[in-house]
Amino acid sequence: MIKEFKPGQEKSIQLLIKSVFDEFVGYVYSDEGNKVFNDFINSEQILSRHNKGNIILTYEENGEIVGIIEVRDNDHICLFFVNKKYHSRGIGKRLFHSVLEKIKNKTDFVEVNASPFSEKIYSKLGFKKISELIEKNGIEFIPMRMEL
Repeated sequence: MIKEFKPGQEKSIQLLIKSVFDEFVGYVYSDEGNKVFNDFINSEQILSRHNKGNIILTYEENGEIVGIIEVRDNDHICLFFVNKKYHSRGIGKRLFHSVLEKIKNKTDFVEVNASPFSEKIYSKLGFKKISELIEKNGIEFIPMRMEL
């Protein structure tokens, strides 16, 4: 079930993101990249971004948060993770379409800095590469954009 983030869930979200990131993305990043990313997903940072207006939606199953999407400025996906045990069940697609419903009248596009692991996932959702691989602060990403 998709729900809006509620303060108090930030630690659960941090743990979910960290477990997925470590398995699928973080192992290819430098120590600097892992530190920068882990600072970004710190529970206090998640709560702070929510309080500044970022849209954060969660997907819960059996009372557990198993998916998360966060959008900044109504046009940039800054976090999008689904627990490995729940991959290939359409949870990410449902989170993505739910957040699109919230932003579609506020912007003409949505962008993401996709990890190399997630590039194919974003392509299936309709995103197109707008640049080749970039490395910044130890984090590798591919800028992608989807016109709405």
